[in-house]
This record gives sequence, structure tokens and C-alpha cells, in this order.
Amino acid sequence: MNYTLKQKLMFIVPSAIGVFLFMVPLFVNHTWTIAVKLLSDVINGFIGLFVTSGG
Repeated sequence: MNYTLKQKLMFIVPSAIGVFLFMVPLFVNHTWTIAVKLLSDVINGFIGLFVTSGG
């Protein structure tokens, strides 16, 4: 079965993003972490601002 370039990219791009988010270690603030943890910390920081300020 032959796939178009668009179909191939629709599989490859999200897969590559997933690999980056969960498997590629990043050295940030003198410690190793993964991108999902960084995103989680940023989102938690924004949510924390709204919760502590009362809206």
C-alpha cells in the first residue's frame, strides 16, 4: 500500500513530538528532566497564580 506524503507526515510529526516530550532528557537549572515535566511546572505556575490571587 502506498501512502501519500501528507499521510506519512501525519504519523511522523506527532510521533516525533511524543518522543521529544517523553524520552529526550533536558538539562535545566542544573538538573536533568523531560519536557513534559517542564510544561507541567509552567501550567501549574499559571494555575497557582489564579488560585492564590482569588481569580
